[in-house]
Amino acid sequence: MEQKTQLIQKLQNRIRSVESGSRAGSEQTISSGCVALDGLLPVSGYQRGSLVQWITAGGSGADYLSLLTAIEACRNGGSLVVIDPANQFYPPAAAVMGVPLERTIILRDQTNQSTRSVHSSSTPDFMTESLEDNDFLWSIDQALRCPAVAAVWGPMETIDARWFRRFQLSAESSGCLGLFVQPLSAASAPTWADVQWQVEGLNSTDRSLRSPGRNEQLVRLTLNRCRGTFAGKTVCLGINTVTGNTQEARFQHESTNRLPVVPQLANPAASRQPA
Repeated sequence: MEQKTQLIQKLQNRIRSVESGSRAGSEQTISSGCVALDGLLPVSGYQRGSLVQWITAGGSGADYLSLLTAIEACRNGGSLVVIDPANQFYPPAAAVMGVPLERTIILRDQTNQSTRSVHSSSTPDFMTESLEDNDFLWSIDQALRCPAVAAVWGPMETIDARWFRRFQLSAESSGCLGLFVQPLSAASAPTWADVQWQVEGLNSTDRSLRSPGRNEQLVRLTLNRCRGTFAGKTVCLGINTVTGNTQEARFQHESTNRLPVVPQLANPAASRQPA
């Protein structure tokens, strides 16, 4: 039995090596920003050149957790490209989280004029692109292809397989990490993502979980897809909506990841739609 387990592990390692062999900088691992999530991933994080989907019915949990990963990807340099088609990204809150605003590029849709410019006296200038339709997807593809970009992050509607495949090849060629927050409809669509999480809010009365603290949001993450490991793994997290602290929502299984951040990412002046 032990020999069989070792053989399976050896084959998994060889498959993973073949799959990631064409990725620029694939030997580098990027933490998810959360100890509990790293523990479910085969290399304790994400490989550069990967695409990661965050499937959600709404709420800020997927936005927050995926942006933590984007921050980690940019920690040692490189730019962050924010996909912001609805003009909802709120730079002051992102700065508190640790987003490097001086290295942030925001892609926005010119059809929404109400909150195009989001600047303040304490916020550095941004490079903002106004794009629409295929031009918008083309710009995301070019960002993923650029070796100076460490991560591309933001909400995306369900996209067709042709564009998704193009995104994957672009990310692999540059080593960029693509992080897309998508609606539930994307879960049943073809995907080229290396990792797919499904994020759902939890009822605080669930007796199988510890009682949430004040200002705490409970979410469950299910690993729908992940190269190199089995799908179906789950973890429950508590996110403090004031401090940004995260901890595994089970008795005596708290993570030590405590970041002084504020997970409110949307501009309060903009009309908020579910991510």
